[in-house]
Amino acid sequence: MRTELVAGLVGVVALGAGIGIGVAVGDDSAEVAETQQVAEGRSDEIGRLKEQVAQARQAAADADKKAEEEARKRFSERRKQLDAREQKLDERSRAINAREREVSGMEREYEANTIPGDGRYRVGSDMQPGTYRAESAPSGSCYWARLSADDGGIDSIINNGNVSGPVTITVAPSDHTLELSGCADFHKVTG
Repeated sequence: MRTELVAGLVGVVALGAGIGIGVAVGDDSAEVAETQQVAEGRSDEIGRLKEQVAQARQAAADADKKAEEEARKRFSERRKQLDAREQKLDERSRAINAREREVSGMEREYEANTIPGDGRYRVGSDMQPGTYRAESAPSGSCYWARLSADDGGIDSIINNGNVSGPVTITVAPSDHTLELSGCADFHKVTG
């Protein structure tokens, strides 16, 4: 009986162990299946995320390309504007240079045709014949004399005057000297 009891007990233990193993194996299968299902879900999610990343990269590349094209277009337009402005500035510079040459010539001519208000000026070398005008006498009185000789004698005076306001003098080619004292600068107006 003891043997039967031990055999029965061993059978019960073996049965219990078998049931436990079966349950454990069954439970592991469910966990494995569930883990596989979770892994597949995550794999699908990773695939979707990879797809989203690829789409985002493509969108960024497209945006970069579009931005670069826009920048090139704006740069090209700005370059054209700057080239046109540079061309206008070059034209203005040429015009200014031409005017400056003209004004410089006029200034030289003005200086060449200006006689200071004090001194003796030889006609033909120090000054040219013509009509000259001074606006006023800075010291209150302007003396001028057209002379036939440079000796300063009374006999050499062709014409003279003593004025306080504007004065016009016509110097003839036959005059020898023009004498001025206390006058403003004379400027040639004709001749």
